[in-house]
Amino acid sequence: MLERLANNLRYSLKYRIAGIIFTLEAIMMTSVLGVTLSYSMQKSQQQRTVTEAVMLNLLGDLSRIALLTSEYAELQAYIEQVVDDPYIDTVVLADGNKNIVVSSEFSLIGQKLPANNHEQDIHDTQDSQHWEYKEITNATGIFGSLAIRFSNKSLYETNREVMNLGISIALIGMILIAIIGIFIGHILTRKLEVLKSVARHFSKGNLGSRTGFNGKDEVSIVGHTFDEMAETVAEQMTELYKAREQLEKRVKERTEQLASARDEAVQATRSKSAFLANMSHEIRTPLTAIIGFTESLQENDLTDAERTEYLNIISRSSKHLLQIISDILDLSKIEAEKLDVESLRISPAEITNDVGSLVRMLAEDKGLTINIDYKTSIPEWITCDPVRLKQILINLCNNAVKFTQRGGVTLNISCDRENEVITFKIIDTGIGLTEQQIDNLFQAFTQADSSTTRRYGGTGLGLHLSKQLANKMGGDITVKSSPDIGSCFCLTLPTG
Repeated sequence: MLERLANNLRYSLKYRIAGIIFTLEAIMMTSVLGVTLSYSMQKSQQQRTVTEAVMLNLLGDLSRIALLTSEYAELQAYIEQVVDDPYIDTVVLADGNKNIVVSSEFSLIGQKLPANNHEQDIHDTQDSQHWEYKEITNATGIFGSLAIRFSNKSLYETNREVMNLGISIALIGMILIAIIGIFIGHILTRKLEVLKSVARHFSKGNLGSRTGFNGKDEVSIVGHTFDEMAETVAEQMTELYKAREQLEKRVKERTEQLASARDEAVQATRSKSAFLANMSHEIRTPLTAIIGFTESLQENDLTDAERTEYLNIISRSSKHLLQIISDILDLSKIEAEKLDVESLRISPAEITNDVGSLVRMLAEDKGLTINIDYKTSIPEWITCDPVRLKQILINLCNNAVKFTQRGGVTLNISCDRENEVITFKIIDTGIGLTEQQIDNLFQAFTQADSSTTRRYGGTGLGLHLSKQLANKMGGDITVKSSPDIGSCFCLTLPTG
């Protein structure tokens, strides 16, 4: 910090001016403070001398009366009041035989009054205290002595406070003068500072920097000449910058267009391939079953049981194919923002029971249990789209059954009447999901991984479509899962 201040004083005209003003003011303030404190201490000493003389004379007269009458009680009481004064520490009165008869310190009464010597113990000499003596006389001569020990402590403290106050005022004054000096230096040198700053910014490439000086003094003329030169240079550099920026902009735009077109083409190709691969597989499977068993039905040597089984297979395959096509159409409507949901007064219990009945047959075929558990009382009616709600619940329950090999699936229903939200939780004991699989779970045409698609089949549309439908109805679907333990899909919807 000191090195920085030294550099400022060495190289800055503003700080030089402030330093000169500060030095002159420091000398003046020191002189004034010294004279003022000296005069104040002198006047205080004179006042103290006068006060001591008055007190000696007053107590001397009272002591004379007490010695003449040998009545010391009133004088003792008065002395005890006198020593309450911070300037008076001790008062003693001795008779003609130098025996102390009255004292503000009772332990001294009856003792001998030592000689007028500052080395005596009774005087207890300190820098802030001193003794004054007065002999009590009458027509016959000296018949008593009065000694008063005056304390200068209060006076010294007062002088010290005055000194501290003076020093504080001087320091504040010097700081103010230093600030004023810097301000004056700034006023005198601000044009030079502006010119220096403008030149520095211009050298760093800020071609719009100008001094804006219009005066007729020497610095203003230099600044005006600099502005004319800077204007010429700026015009030439601006044209050069514009040409370079236009060229860079064109190259950048063309590069971005080519990169974007390439990325879009690659992504479109991948999406198309993935979609076609999934759809061709999923559509071909039920179609193959339908065509194959339809041809088998044309044979005449089939039994009634075989015909019935083939017709059931054809029916299930047809429904599965219809579901795939319906999911694709619904997804297309959602992406085109043309899918509408209804708001009808429906019974959540009835919807839940219907879903349970539909899913129970599929679960029983795999040896799984289906449980419906009402965790809280639910409203008799809610406002919702019954078709879409049933579609979501069937999809979630079918997925739970599909990915569960043992155990069962539980459908929990609860309602938060305060927040008007009904919750459906589908809990299974299936294969579970990892955190990475959960992150990609609700994307279109996506399943946990390729092995899941190969083992369990499916288009990957179901969960994505279910979440979109839930969002359309003002709700959401979330999932919690642990690998090899199971999953919990939670559907929340407003009750309306």
